[in-house]
Amino acid sequence: VAEQSFGWRQPVAALIALAAALAPALAAFGWMFGGADGPLERRDPVQVPAFVAEESSTRDQARTLVLGGTSPGSVSYSLVRGSGARLGDGELTEAGGGNSHLDKVVANLVAGSGADQGGQLGNFAIRYVLVRDGAPRQMSRVLDTTPGLSRLSQLDGSALWRVDRQVARVMVVPAGGEGERVPVGSGPVDADAEIPAGDEGRILRIADEAAPGWQATVDGKPLTPVTVDGWAQGFELPASGGRLALTYDAPFTHTAW
Repeated sequence: VAEQSFGWRQPVAALIALAAALAPALAAFGWMFGGADGPLERRDPVQVPAFVAEESSTRDQARTLVLGGTSPGSVSYSLVRGSGARLGDGELTEAGGGNSHLDKVVANLVAGSGADQGGQLGNFAIRYVLVRDGAPRQMSRVLDTTPGLSRLSQLDGSALWRVDRQVARVMVVPAGGEGERVPVGSGPVDADAEIPAGDEGRILRIADEAAPGWQATVDGKPLTPVTVDGWAQGFELPASGGRLALTYDAPFTHTAW
């Protein structure tokens, strides 16, 4: 009896019990550091045309503004990249409604202010505007007459416009904001690119919310952070130029989500 009590079945049973007890904790640990991907991954059903999704994967990292709503007085929007919105990935400025400056840009756009909206949309790296099927027809009529936008196509009831100017997520802005902006290649968050020499006072502008986690260096020397346009992350650039390294160190609370 004693030999049966301490036979091979007991260690195996103990290991099974231990694995069962640790499984939830290990799963939670992996979720905390890996994000909420996997079977419970949350996705917005927004889909953009294939050529738009392909273009958004280039080094410009351009985005699409998706508009919807059921009446002219009720407009919903989201800011997406790739084939559609995805919550919880590396995109920092992704879901509409979280930026009061973007709220204002969208409100002016759908109201038909008559001004050239290309510059305002470009500040958010928006290259395309997509109006979803079911949105009020008045919205499309307004966009058709908006300077700075060109209608491209209509697929499955959705209509698409392109912003008539150069757009990129990361740009070199001349001193004083006047003059031609120079696009800088980047990924969805980080950037590793060569910055050409130029005048003093230039700003590296990132079309993402200013936050303490942003860090940038040129040839290994840290850059001074600034806030651009009241919301966007920026850095003061040296006139000499050099190799840029842009990173974002996400707070633990953001990573855990």
